[in-house]
Amino acid sequence: MLYLKYKVKGLNESGFTLLELLVVLAISGILLVYSLPSLLLLGSTDLNASGREFDDFLNLCRSEAISQRTAIRLGIVVKSDKAEEQFRQYAAWKWDKKLREFKQHSEWRSLPANLLFLEHLPRKAQKANYAEMEPSSIRGDHILDKSAEGFEYLSPASGEIKTLRFLEFSPSGRAQVPWGEERNLILAISSKNFNLHDMKNWVHFTVDTLTGRTRVYRP
Repeated sequence: MLYLKYKVKGLNESGFTLLELLVVLAISGILLVYSLPSLLLLGSTDLNASGREFDDFLNLCRSEAISQRTAIRLGIVVKSDKAEEQFRQYAAWKWDKKLREFKQHSEWRSLPANLLFLEHLPRKAQKANYAEMEPSSIRGDHILDKSAEGFEYLSPASGEIKTLRFLEFSPSGRAQVPWGEERNLILAISSKNFNLHDMKNWVHFTVDTLTGRTRVYRP
């Protein structure tokens, strides 16, 4: 029988056999395989929770635009002095009729550290089940388009400047972006911990410009 030996402070002691080491490695491999679904589920849970929260915020912005008879913008940070805020922070702005400008209407909200808003809808979305059933779900103007019109926010406290892209809800409940021509507005949230091309790695939002209503899709 082959033995692995080691010495501790001059003492000669027998170690594990090669067979025992192989058994330990095999068990570790099995445990790793069984733990992967739990890790994936954790990422999926974060996506689901954040997707619901953002969908609720979209609906809240639309409802307040209608009830308060004014325009409400939902802005997403795409550039900031703090890298961790980019494509994660968002808030609402309300049109002030007296001042004739948009004023911040809500506190800042943020996606968890392991999630972000995608600059583009994943290519594999075209092959997702929901896209095959509803082809219109993946056609539209992407809210975070780099060439799109945005606005800057200057923090009164720190003097930091944030650049945001936005969609705007009108008093009638409609949704729009200044450059938009399509019937739908598109946005997605994805996990940074897993492959961006994973078919279960994003939450997809499609906002109907005529009604302002949102549909949420998960692969």
